[in-house]
Amino acid sequence: MEIQCKDPRKHYLTIIRSCQLTTSQIELLLQIINKPNYQDLIISFVLNYITQRGDKNLIIHTYFFLKFTNTQVQILARLISYFPLVFTGEILATLYQDSGYYADKQKQTSFSHHLLLQASNYQRQCLLSQSFQPDKYWMKFISTLKQFKQVQKINKKKPNNQLDIDQTQFKQQQLPYHVVQLEQLKLDAILCQLCYDVYYQKDLNQNVIMKNFLEKAYKPRFQAFIQQKIMYVCISGTWHLADTVADADSQPVQMILNDQKVYVHQGFLQVSQFIHDQLMILTPYLIANKHIDEVIFTGHSQGAAASFILQQMFIMRFPQLKTQCIGFGTPPFVSKGFILNSTQPNRTYINNNDCISRAGILYQYINEIRKAYPGFQTEQYSEFVEENYGYDDDFYTPGDIYWLKDNNIVPITRYGVFIQVDSFLNFKDHRLEYYIENIKKQISNIK
Repeated sequence: MEIQCKDPRKHYLTIIRSCQLTTSQIELLLQIINKPNYQDLIISFVLNYITQRGDKNLIIHTYFFLKFTNTQVQILARLISYFPLVFTGEILATLYQDSGYYADKQKQTSFSHHLLLQASNYQRQCLLSQSFQPDKYWMKFISTLKQFKQVQKINKKKPNNQLDIDQTQFKQQQLPYHVVQLEQLKLDAILCQLCYDVYYQKDLNQNVIMKNFLEKAYKPRFQAFIQQKIMYVCISGTWHLADTVADADSQPVQMILNDQKVYVHQGFLQVSQFIHDQLMILTPYLIANKHIDEVIFTGHSQGAAASFILQQMFIMRFPQLKTQCIGFGTPPFVSKGFILNSTQPNRTYINNNDCISRAGILYQYINEIRKAYPGFQTEQYSEFVEENYGYDDDFYTPGDIYWLKDNNIVPITRYGVFIQVDSFLNFKDHRLEYYIENIKKQISNIK
């Protein structure tokens, strides 16, 4: 027997709005449902049920909704395995009552029996499967939540003032290209130092809630910590041999940004996806419970590229959340469309003759262009590439670009710094300690 629901989404939204949920929780659920991303929907209800003693009816309605939207059996089984006490005979009366929303009155009894039978079958398949293991995602959430609770206890006793920066001075629009604010430079100097510390597996501070030091391809070192309702995500660049796999995986791949097709470096996209999946373990919980209202992404080299992609992932996932992205030694890794569709503050620093920040796919053509167009600007180079090689054939550097040239900061309108360097084997200016040194010099100059 198979009973269909005419409009499960409409009814499910009505149920959600009638439950005792906070406004932020409802908004978060609406975002997930509209995506749709039902794995995240399940995790959200796990969080609500465990941390806030959610009622069983909400879980049952979630099952109804997933079933009538043709959700995969594996996801239904996962939901049931999280809540084995919900899907038992004791909720039969509730099923009788609620089934009227989905089927004719005369079908209520058979529908309720059918649903219970399906639930028990899915649960049995999940638990008896030879490949069944405790869900790593769920275990990771529990451990991360414990770490976050521990951070909260520490901060009540001894607040951490390492990042004493007034975030209210950063508005939700791009800074003028010719203006470098002192507060901005101070923040960026601190973030640059934090990126340096991530390389050496140091805990950045007592507020760290998540970190990764695996030496595997597409899984870079990163740490995330929270302070003053801001989550900072600091990502290292290429450190060990496995990191070079992502660097070399440079095929342009499509990414949808603001309903537009853009192109990004395939390896860096996979790196970003790994970090995104780790952050999603706890981020919906942090937002729903108002523990954070802004996220700042920062990184060096490969980590800088991942930071920019992560920022856009978060903007699409949590449009109400403020974000910033600050990159150091960012390589060219996105198409022009990615840059033009970026909507929240982001900036990148390029140090003197840093060769990595000039390593675009068509770098070899620059000398020929320079001969043909003496004194050409970045925009002219971009137009030349687009006209002669196609929209997606070159990579550019995103963000408001600041070139740390000797003792000055030279603002670049967009796309990158294409001044020729002597050698692509000289990585001195790409090293993070020289970024730290030069940014601090600029702070002294402004003072």
